[in-house]
Amino acid sequence: MWILFKNSWNLFVRSFALLLASAVVLAVFYAFLVTSLSRTMDHDIAKVAQSFGLPEGRYEEYMQRMEEGDEEAATKMMQEISVVAEQLENMTEGERETYVLERARSMTDALSPYFLLFGVFSLILLFCGALVSLVVYTEDHGHVIDAMRRCGTLFLPMIVVWLWAFARSFGWVVFLGLVPGLVFLAPVFMLVSVVAAIVMGPLLVFAPVLLVQEHLGPGAAVKESLRRSRGHWGRIVGPLLALGVLVTLIHVLLSMGISAIARFSEAGAFFLGGLVQQLTVFFCMAFLVQLLDRVVRSK
Repeated sequence: MWILFKNSWNLFVRSFALLLASAVVLAVFYAFLVTSLSRTMDHDIAKVAQSFGLPEGRYEEYMQRMEEGDEEAATKMMQEISVVAEQLENMTEGERETYVLERARSMTDALSPYFLLFGVFSLILLFCGALVSLVVYTEDHGHVIDAMRRCGTLFLPMIVVWLWAFARSFGWVVFLGLVPGLVFLAPVFMLVSVVAAIVMGPLLVFAPVLLVQEHLGPGAAVKESLRRSRGHWGRIVGPLLALGVLVTLIHVLLSMGISAIARFSEAGAFFLGGLVQQLTVFFCMAFLVQLLDRVVRSK
């Protein structure tokens, strides 16, 4: 296990200059995305706060004070909002329930599109990071522009690989659960999908690597991943679990530092958060490349 992590680290460090340049580019996009969404959300949250009895001007004043480090601002804002809570006591049970449901619905309607956009774009950026790192590790590119250009030609095939691997592992169970007449079997489908993901998922993790490394088509990459990993489920799952624990611990430690930076520069914290995410993805891809080599040599 130690040799696997050491070889992954060496591969990561060997291409670090090119990887860092790519990570910076993707982190800038991430910071821009989060900053834009955060500012837009603040406006809609102000409207929600106003619906709870807090005027928009007062909300903006409290937000400004909190950004400047005023620790009492949050408390005072909640005290003003609590005035509405006192008014709820004078309502009947039906009026109170209706009022709370309307406020909750308005908050959900206001914020859910932003969370959806954030999730989709974050996933795309992580996907791009995985693709860039695989290109850097398996092909000879001396400049980040050349690597990005190569990624452009592999973008759609890589999407097909991920979708096909998802369908081959447990996606088919999810699709069955969406059939209207089979909704009552949703708990069964959920259990089957978990089992299928545990059994088949590890056997398909090499498909993206094989697509880039051996210039295979999407279908061939998924098929080859199944062939090469057959009989090695335990040798794949064990290292992946160790990698997951290591990455989680590192992220917990780094998030503390990033949270401290956010007090001084929100945009800077977003950039560093995106940079850490991309570098983590890069190392995970190096780990997959080395794990595939280990599995192949063990046969």
